[in-house]
Amino acid sequence: MFVFSFVVPAFSNLRGWKIDEFLIKDPVCKKWLVLEKNTTKQFGAYNNEGKIWEMTKDCSSLFNCKFGWDAFLGNPSADYAEFWGDSLSHTEDKEWGENAPIWKFNEDDAVGPRACTAAPLWNFKDAATLIAKTINTPKKIETLWCGTRDSSMKDSPYRALWLIGAKDQADVMIKGMALKPRAESKCAQKHTTMFLAVADAWKLSKAQNTEIEKTCLAIFQSTESHDKANVGGCIRYLGRTKTTSSDAVEFIKNYMGDSQQKHEAARALAFMAVKDTAVKNEWLKRVEQNKREKTVNKKKITWYDRNFEVGIGVVALYGIGDSTGEKVIKDYLGWDKTKKELTNPNGFKMLMTDAPFVADSHRKKLAGLIGGVFKDVVKLAGVKSQYDTYAMLAAVALVQLGDKAGLAHVLDILKGNDQNLLRDLFEYIGETPEALGGAAKGLGYVRVGKDGLTEKEARQIIDTIKARFKFWSNSNHKHSGLKVALDIEARLKAAK
Repeated sequence: MFVFSFVVPAFSNLRGWKIDEFLIKDPVCKKWLVLEKNTTKQFGAYNNEGKIWEMTKDCSSLFNCKFGWDAFLGNPSADYAEFWGDSLSHTEDKEWGENAPIWKFNEDDAVGPRACTAAPLWNFKDAATLIAKTINTPKKIETLWCGTRDSSMKDSPYRALWLIGAKDQADVMIKGMALKPRAESKCAQKHTTMFLAVADAWKLSKAQNTEIEKTCLAIFQSTESHDKANVGGCIRYLGRTKTTSSDAVEFIKNYMGDSQQKHEAARALAFMAVKDTAVKNEWLKRVEQNKREKTVNKKKITWYDRNFEVGIGVVALYGIGDSTGEKVIKDYLGWDKTKKELTNPNGFKMLMTDAPFVADSHRKKLAGLIGGVFKDVVKLAGVKSQYDTYAMLAAVALVQLGDKAGLAHVLDILKGNDQNLLRDLFEYIGETPEALGGAAKGLGYVRVGKDGLTEKEARQIIDTIKARFKFWSNSNHKHSGLKVALDIEARLKAAK
C-alpha cells in the first residue's frame, strides 16, 4: 500500500544516509515512522497504522481543519495527545556531527508549525517547555523554523507560547529576538513583531523590559532589512509599556516624521501622554493641516479631511488635556437630532480607529463620550447605509478601551449573518493583533482584566464563537473565530 509522505524535507534539506542511520535508533522515530528500507513504504514517512497519517495529510495547521476545530469545541482526540509532544522532537546542535538541528519527523514539512497550533487546543504535556526548546539556540531558530522568506515559520513557536500563557518562557523568547540571523539567511524575522505586539499583556519584569529595550534600540539603529521590519513592533511594545528609556522615547519621537512608522510612533506617544512641546506641536500641526472652513449663511462651518493623522492627533491632544483635542472629538461624535444621523461620519470612523490609544488618564472619559452617541448609531445599523459599519467600529473601540458598553453589539454581529461585517469584526478583536501601522485595526484585541472586560464578560465572546462555529460555512470564518477566542483566552490568563 502506498503511503503519502512529504517529498520535501522539513526546512533543513539535510536528509541523507547519515541522518537516516541516526534516526533509525531513535525511540521517538521508532514509534511513528517507517524505518525499514527496501520496502513499499517510503523511509521516514509516517506509519499509516492508526489516524496520524490521515491527520497529517489533511492538516498543515490545526486552526484550518476539522481535527483542530473539534478540539477547539471541546473534543480533542486522545489519539493525538502523545503525538504532539513527539512532533517537536529534534536533534540538538552538533548532536550528529557538525550538522545543524533538524526535526526528527523530517519528511513532514509542517511538523513544527502544526504541533504549535495543537498546543492551545490539546494542552498536551510539557507543551511550553518542548516548544521553547526549539528556539533556545540560534541554529535551531534558523534551521527548524526558517525556510524561504515566504515560508518563514519563526512566529509559530512564539504565537503558541503566547496562546498557552507560557510567561515562564519569556526569557527564552526575549533572547531569541536578540539573536541575529545567519548572514546568508533570507528568512523573515516574524517572531519579533509577533511577540512585541502582545507581550505587554504579560507585564514583564523590569529586567526583562530592559533586555527588550536593548534589543529594540539595536533594531532602531540597524540598517538591515530584517531589523527594519520589526521597528513597528518595538514602537508598539515600548509605547504600551510606557518605556522610561530616554533614548527609546527620542527614537520614537523621531519616527513621527517617518512615512513608514509615523502611525505607530504617534500612537505610542499618545498612550504615554508625552507632553513635550515639540510633540504637542506635531499633534496640532496634524490637526490644523487637515482643518477646513467655510461660511454658510454667515455661519462659519469647520470640518476636517479624512486623514488618519488627524484621528491620532486629536486623541493624543485629548489625552494630555488639550482643549483642541476635546473640541474636535466632540465634533467627530456630533449627532444631528433632526436628521437622526452623525454630523461627521468620516471623523467618527477615524476616531474609532485610534481612540483605544488614548492615555490611560482619559480612557474612561473618552469611552463615555463614545458611549453617548453609540446607542443612536446602533439603532441605525442595518437600516441606514454605512451605519452597520459605524456601529461595529464603535463597538470594537469600546471593547478595546475595556468598556462593556460595546459588548452586546459585538455579540450581535457574531450571531448575525452579515459575512463581511463578521470578517471585519474578527480583525478588530484578536485575529491579528500583530497588524501594525496603517494595517492596524485599532489595538486589534479585546481589553480584559482590571482595566477591561471581566472574565465573565470576555467569555461571552468566546462562548458565542463556539456556539456559532458550526453554522459558519466559510472556513475562513472558522479559522478567524478560533484565533480570536484563543487570543482572548491568552489575555485572560495574562490578567490573572
